[in-house]
Amino acid sequence: MTPKGTTPSTTIERLDRSPTYVEFLNNYLINNRPVLIGKDLVESWPAFHLWTDDGDKNNIDWNHLVNAYGSQTVPVTNCRAPSTDSCPEEISLSKVVKGWLGAQHDITDKNYPLLYVKDWHLARWVSRDPSTQPFYTTPYLFADDWLNHHYCTFTYDDFRFVYVGVQGTSTPFHKDVYDSYSWSTNVVGKKLWTFWTPEDEARKQAGMKLVQGAGETVFVGWFHTVENLTACISINHNWCNSVNLPSMYDAICSRIVDVERELADVRQLLSSNAKNNEWEVEWMDIVQDVLEKDAGWNWATFWHMVLHGLEGSIKAHSGDVAASSSAFPFAPRNLQPPLVSVVENVKYCTEAFNRRQQEQSRYELHLKIRHKVPGEEDLETVRVVFDRIQHVLNGCIIGK
Repeated sequence: MTPKGTTPSTTIERLDRSPTYVEFLNNYLINNRPVLIGKDLVESWPAFHLWTDDGDKNNIDWNHLVNAYGSQTVPVTNCRAPSTDSCPEEISLSKVVKGWLGAQHDITDKNYPLLYVKDWHLARWVSRDPSTQPFYTTPYLFADDWLNHHYCTFTYDDFRFVYVGVQGTSTPFHKDVYDSYSWSTNVVGKKLWTFWTPEDEARKQAGMKLVQGAGETVFVGWFHTVENLTACISINHNWCNSVNLPSMYDAICSRIVDVERELADVRQLLSSNAKNNEWEVEWMDIVQDVLEKDAGWNWATFWHMVLHGLEGSIKAHSGDVAASSSAFPFAPRNLQPPLVSVVENVKYCTEAFNRRQQEQSRYELHLKIRHKVPGEEDLETVRVVFDRIQHVLNGCIIGK
């Protein structure tokens, strides 16, 4: 299995120039080491001209944002609320910008709300409107993205976001959902990042600080906080591929334990009223439903993503052009880990899942696929998807 640990460090490395994919894979991706990458990685993005005031990366062109996207409803959080992790409010972008620019009070006055546009699916909206100019492309280092390939191909959702905020807006301490990676490019302004290793959820050690300027990109899979030192716009993806698949699998298992503990009274009610073991399937279904509502996916989504990620990786390594016929195409083989590593990590997950069913008498293979994918109506249960993954693995011939 590919290592999923971390390399001890007291500082976050800064790269003036973009690494090759192999350098990025071996030095940062596999070892899950945060890194800041220089401006050349994204210097061709239209966003730097569209969203800045006369190309000045320190100043946002608010007029352009309002004219181009002002009617869009965007999710906002109040950074001064007791918990900024609460469900965000949704209002028009023009109203948010008007509130920032037209404030009659000092924006640092803590007696007033401080709104932050977060998790704005602008890329999804632009991709469906041919009259709107695209504002970026995914950097080559992050092109091997099973998560967004799955969501862009099979759903109406994705994990591609734009963040917009004024000085003082922030994102609290967290690690991204189910151990996914994140990359974040600052288009305008300056951010302060603080990082803690994946093992330091209690923040026993002092965080490692990093200032990110305009045009610079952060790769991270650790716990972190982010504060906007100036008004900022950033483009961010949550993403995953075969490298962090084992840690994502382990994170889902851990979250299931938490959900089952939280719903212990429901389990007790189901089991006490049952005459046979059929209640256990219903119980598993309830747990998976809570998981889906909590983070947008569950075992059904995970294994469906793995199936198509594995198939796409095999096609890309064989040079099959069909691998690039998606709305979010698979990366070519030179921007993926070796196929032997891909297969190894998928096998780690399938073998662990098999042991989980046998040793814990789980009924998760019986779970039904609620949201059928057009053309794949035969995938009715997790077992059918899982068996297809096993079939693909058994038929995979890896050359030296």
